[in-house]
Amino acid sequence: QNPTQNPHFANHQSKPHIHKMLKLSSRLTLVPLDPKTAITKVSSVFDNNGTVINVGDAEILEPKDLSAIHSFCKTVIEAEKDKRTVYVCTDDSDNAVTTSALLIGAFYILCKDASIQYVENHLAPIAHRVADYDAGGERCSVRDCWEALLFARSKGWLDLVSDDPDLDACIDVEEWAHYDSEANGRLHVVVPNELIV
Repeated sequence: QNPTQNPHFANHQSKPHIHKMLKLSSRLTLVPLDPKTAITKVSSVFDNNGTVINVGDAEILEPKDLSAIHSFCKTVIEAEKDKRTVYVCTDDSDNAVTTSALLIGAFYILCKDASIQYVENHLAPIAHRVADYDAGGERCSVRDCWEALLFARSKGWLDLVSDDPDLDACIDVEEWAHYDSEANGRLHVVVPNELIV
């Protein structure tokens, strides 16, 4: 991944680092903490009943990593049901901040029926740190990823909210994860029951 400045997020004054917590909702907060020490610090300083999701520089998410998005969304949904706050802890690398933005935006789009404008407004304080992906020589922005997720949601191809989704109409994310590995062919369902690449 070769991060570059994301023009879709350039509508405010840039700052060199993320210094403050970003409270996105009553149950979701982005925290600038080194993931190696995040659990201890969150427990002692903020909330010893909170759920910590660590996003470090080594955990660079590819735009097509639907299983990671699914896992993130399920973690936040379960925490909300239990009335626990989720603390997304990111280090200060552009890659980690980009991954955090992609995951948080995906959650709002797929699980809260949010618009991309809503997501961009909520993530504006970290926008200057969000990078583009280099997808085989083509630039792919986080906004491009959100637009793809929004389109899939609008078509009924992605359902991460239902306990028992209609797998004839939408992507089976567990099956996706299985076939995503090279050992299993690296196949991806694009349109349920119609297109696999």
